Amino acid sequence: MMKNTPPKYYLGLFLFMVLYFTKAKEPRPAMDSFFKYSTLLLFDHPQTVIANGEYLIQSDETPITVAEGHLLASYGYFYAGQINLALNNAYLAKTAAKKLDDFSMMQKADYVIHQIYASYNLSNFKESISEVDFPPQAARYLKANYFYYEKRYQEARTLLEKQDKSGSRDEQLLWLKIHLKMDPSIATKRRILAWKKTPDLGKYYKTNAYLLHADYSFQERAMDSAIYYNQKALILAKELEHPYLINQVYQNLATLYLGTRNEKEFALYRAKYDSLYAKNLLVDKQINNIVFDNLTKEDVSDFNALEDKRTHQIIYLTIGFLLILITYAVIVWRKKQKIHFYQTILAIKSHSLVNGDEKPLHKLKTELLPKDKGLLLLSKLEEFEQSTLFLSPNVSLGMIASELGTNTKYLSGLINSHKQKNFNTYINELRIQYILNKLMDDPTYLNYKISYLAEEAGFSSHNSFIAAFKLYTGDTPTHFIHTLIQTKKLNI
Repeated sequence: MMKNTPPKYYLGLFLFMVLYFTKAKEPRPAMDSFFKYSTLLLFDHPQTVIANGEYLIQSDETPITVAEGHLLASYGYFYAGQINLALNNAYLAKTAAKKLDDFSMMQKADYVIHQIYASYNLSNFKESISEVDFPPQAARYLKANYFYYEKRYQEARTLLEKQDKSGSRDEQLLWLKIHLKMDPSIATKRRILAWKKTPDLGKYYKTNAYLLHADYSFQERAMDSAIYYNQKALILAKELEHPYLINQVYQNLATLYLGTRNEKEFALYRAKYDSLYAKNLLVDKQINNIVFDNLTKEDVSDFNALEDKRTHQIIYLTIGFLLILITYAVIVWRKKQKIHFYQTILAIKSHSLVNGDEKPLHKLKTELLPKDKGLLLLSKLEEFEQSTLFLSPNVSLGMIASELGTNTKYLSGLINSHKQKNFNTYINELRIQYILNKLMDDPTYLNYKISYLAEEAGFSSHNSFIAAFKLYTGDTPTHFIHTLIQTKKLNI
């Protein structure tokens, strides 16, 4: 074990071994006690819970023990942010529970599955939640969770208002998220602060509490406070080894440092975000495959179960199977749309205004300025592109020439020959690239009016912004933003 392994880790493993080897004498009470203790570890040390679950699976002593191992591992993986492994283990536990006619275990496995479905916007599965399959409080929470990820905040709030206010930590967290979306007031801040001080909250929920506090600070434009609480969240998220929470913090910090013009820290956290985001995308793809694989297995199982029934039932099953295939085809088609759109976005983001169409300096016309002076001026021009001076509505060729210590003739010649465009096009593309980055990195920009985006980018009029945007992207701002919002809804 590592030197910094927490004492609770050893205690959890020790208790597990004691309970496991005494279960032959008193199986259910011992395992029930163990599950209760694992719950205490879950939100602080999910890796310990995973290790215990995997041990039960490897023991392969009885079907119920293996099923309980998968269930325990699914909870551990879920709160450790390893969502693909959580979903796979939950499905395995659910399948085993069906064979064992263990309704309670099926409920617990389905609870994890629906949590994951909601976060990936698989909202069609919401209809399968009923108070017959779950206790009323759990059923209402799961439906509210779906509504939250669908941005139907009022419907989610209405459901949670029926709940016992001393509900689970997940319910309390969801309630605070909805309050922050609908009413980011000082009262909401007090609720967040009070919840953050809850005894034995656990690192997972403590991390989320810091993120809520940071989000509130950001909405209040208290940037230093937002950065501070994101950094606090990052420490705990790293201790949990939770990739999605870590990447959420990276994205938040990149946005905050960009807003405070700290280009060095922005570049650092943006690079970290991009790197981890790419890894998380691969996990998301695995989750997609797990969902479809298990739906197919369930369909085959249902077909075998109904095989000996009347002819019209077989017909219904066939129709159902065809509908599933159609649904699968639609989902794949929508995924391809999403992938195509992201490819378009990546193409835009990878298009460098500095390097995109430029010619090597040795091929440029040399009658305007010597090569060494050209290199120096080009270096200064690259520094200008990394600043936000181009957002000024009063920017001009003369102003930039003065800023770079040259004259308008040399600067215009360098832009024309090296960038392969005139000055106005060059400035407009820098501005449009800035707005594109904002739209893709900061969800709040998706709600802003076009006139606000035009003003922030430095354009003198609404129409000139639309014309420049369409020329650069091939699309209008309104349609681009609408497509980006729809793509985020398809983030499965």
